[in-house]
Amino acid sequence: ADRFKSSKVRLGLLQCLQSMAKADSRALQPHWTTLMPLQQPLHPRPSSGHLLAMTLHDPISKLRSMAAATISCVLEGPPQRAYLAVAEARSMTPTAHTAVRGFTTLSVSLGRLVLALHEGLLHAVECESNLAVLSVQLRALCVL
Repeated sequence: ADRFKSSKVRLGLLQCLQSMAKADSRALQPHWTTLMPLQQPLHPRPSSGHLLAMTLHDPISKLRSMAAATISCVLEGPPQRAYLAVAEARSMTPTAHTAVRGFTTLSVSLGRLVLALHEGLLHAVECESNLAVLSVQLRALCVL
């Protein structure tokens, strides 16, 4: 039961994001780090309202499905594959061989994003009981 009707707002947001991704896929690329997690995607009720948190924790199955479909929509297509091609997956723990920088490079941020999405989507697939939502989550995992 959605006592405060907030599910309509979340649904509208997801529909808007999907429309934006379909209209101009590159326009959302600078905002990926806001829309998707960079680390620790499995925290119960993360403080940020990213798409993966909706896929994992939303009580309404339609919204979990729409959130996974939005992830697919944002990541799908040749421009996104080219953008993700620069992703660098390094160890998350610093070692003596890594240089200390005052910033995080785009390639490292994208690498963290891909790893966090992969971990979160795998967990979503393992825990989902609704078959319709599961199929959309599997598609998002395949697009990733």
